[in-house]
Amino acid sequence: IEEVIGNGNAIRSHLAQARTHLLKAQASHNRLPTWQRLDALIRFRLARLDRDIPSMRSAASDLRALMEASPDDIAGVRAYCRSVAELARIHREMGDMASARQEATAVVTVLGNMGGHSPDPGIAIPWVVANMILGKETAVSAQRKRLVAQGVTLDFEELSNSPVAMK
Repeated sequence: IEEVIGNGNAIRSHLAQARTHLLKAQASHNRLPTWQRLDALIRFRLARLDRDIPSMRSAASDLRALMEASPDDIAGVRAYCRSVAELARIHREMGDMASARQEATAVVTVLGNMGGHSPDPGIAIPWVVANMILGKETAVSAQRKRLVAQGVTLDFEELSNSPVAMK
């Protein structure tokens, strides 16, 4: 979002406001899993603005726990995998290849073959990103073409030329 809009401070303010309202709603009602997931996603995005890896990992861990508690909830799978794929990309950008591979492997493990066949970009994108970071460009070529045809603007070439993918 910040890359598109270009104003990280405004994004941070809006996310913080959303989290404040969400926490108030949770305090007066049951802590619904959907609200817990939204809270973890907001925390992840706030941490991402600052490249705060420990806080991003904490939010991703909460997303994983929610996903494991409701494995049939595709929104939970999507939220966890998108967040962890983003963590993998950031680790790669920072030159932490071992962590990038670890995060990418976690995404591939959760999604299995589903990512290669899913028409849902929320499932397909993290699967493609993770596999490309792991150097498996050939395995994702069909899904990658489908995503591009759907208008996904992810820089796949940048991923395939990454140091992680080359190792």
